[in-house]
Amino acid sequence: MPNITIPSKQVSKQKVCFLVVNGFTLASLALGLLSIMCTMAGLLTSAAFCLLGCVALDGCDGNLARRWRVTSPFGAQLDSMADMTAFGIASAVLTYYWLIQKEPTLLIPVTVVSVLVALMSAIRLARFNVTPSNDAYFQGIPTTGATGIIVIIYLTSPHLYFAWALILVALVALLMGSLFPYVKLTQMRRIPWWLWVIVAGSALINLPATVLGVAAIYICSGPLLWIQQRQAA
Repeated sequence: MPNITIPSKQVSKQKVCFLVVNGFTLASLALGLLSIMCTMAGLLTSAAFCLLGCVALDGCDGNLARRWRVTSPFGAQLDSMADMTAFGIASAVLTYYWLIQKEPTLLIPVTVVSVLVALMSAIRLARFNVTPSNDAYFQGIPTTGATGIIVIIYLTSPHLYFAWALILVALVALLMGSLFPYVKLTQMRRIPWWLWVIVAGSALINLPATVLGVAAIYICSGPLLWIQQRQAA
């Protein structure tokens, strides 16, 4: 058989793309660690913004890896480690410090819920790595989505009643480990434009209430879709 040679320029381009994609992943891991440090220093708002950066970077590295065709087992493992650091540990630490500031005497429930965030994140990530991909739905709330909900609610409603915050975080954590289907971002693009306008207008009037409302709709969408799919079957 004749030897097939790959042009050096193409190889170099693939290496650069590979390094860029994994650079995004490492940046996410670094931001996750920085979030933990900020939280422990009492800079919870800075920690929350670091986690939002992790959410953005996580979306970039996956999309770029598929677009540039540089997906690899190494990249997948590195991505899981970065996700666990940011969305499993850093978000759990932020949750603990946020809730314990509200009710310093209720150490046990705050600890249980914070640990639940880390445990369900680990389960969600491990299951994602061994489950065939579905183009339309996630199985359980993705770790990025769970962290996004926790962080955005903290930023927009930092004085939310302790009981509601505790219940919300616990529910989000449990739904990460659930089998309920949650639509992917690509499917959300099908939402009518006028609905986005209504949400934007509502946010201008009352941002905290809008965020809580959108989060509640997203949380409930999984069980509702599951019931719909069961009835259709």
